[in-house]
Amino acid sequence: MNASGRSKHSSRILLFVVVDLLLLFFLWHLFWPKTRAYLHAAAILGQLNGEPVPRLLRPIAAMPLTTRTLTIPSSAGLVTARLYTPVNRPNAPGLVLIPGVHYLGMDEPRLITFARSMAACGLRVLTPELPDSRDYRIQPSDVQAIGSSIQWLQHTTGRRVGLMSLSFSGGLALMAAAELLYSNDVSFVFSVGAHDDLYRVATFYTTGADPLPDGDIERATPNDYGPLVLEYEHLEDFASPADIEAIRPVFRARLYENAPLEAELLAKLTNAQKAEYARIIDTPHQDIALF
Repeated sequence: MNASGRSKHSSRILLFVVVDLLLLFFLWHLFWPKTRAYLHAAAILGQLNGEPVPRLLRPIAAMPLTTRTLTIPSSAGLVTARLYTPVNRPNAPGLVLIPGVHYLGMDEPRLITFARSMAACGLRVLTPELPDSRDYRIQPSDVQAIGSSIQWLQHTTGRRVGLMSLSFSGGLALMAAAELLYSNDVSFVFSVGAHDDLYRVATFYTTGADPLPDGDIERATPNDYGPLVLEYEHLEDFASPADIEAIRPVFRARLYENAPLEAELLAKLTNAQKAEYARIIDTPHQDIALF
């Protein structure tokens, strides 16, 4: 092969190499975002199950974090919150993560793990404290607290933020996102376990049956936690007015999973109040009382 032929052959090889590299580059950019999202999800779910992030995923799903506790002004009062920020992505997009109705609020260990795992994938995650929800009460002030948290993170990031809520707080998050004052600051709402009809929820607690959209009935054994939360929030409907203030702290200690304090406070009740409290937390009575 003469010099001219070798030159043409080399040019064709170079052309094929360039085309292949361009094709690989195109396919990488086409499929990598979805692949990365899948790998992020796998890492997050694994951590929620107590599994470490696999070594190969650590560069994208185990970024170093900073955390800080702060207060956010709100028409509902000062809102305490915690912000998780990936160190190497200080301009990461924002996500407001709302705790469920639980006495530990933003300090609930599973919520902390969830928030940290998402932040380690490249998000700025804000977990605001909802004082009323922490005390097992659903109040309009918590909607305002959520809205103020949205506005604060939107102002911090300079762009719309995502809103994610868990369990009973799902309805509060949807209400906040629907408010004109906050809606323009929200890019999406993702609610896990929210209810749209509290009567339907109470019906399930009492019957174990849940009608589906297609007319079928799904049956399951409800736990006792939900009815207790509903009774505690509306204790005036379940206890005599004269005994509410005596029974409430005992009931609160039970929901806070503080058995020694519950026993201590229970011992201070009168025999009639003890009987009344026992009836309130009794599962068969809950089924009747919720209606």
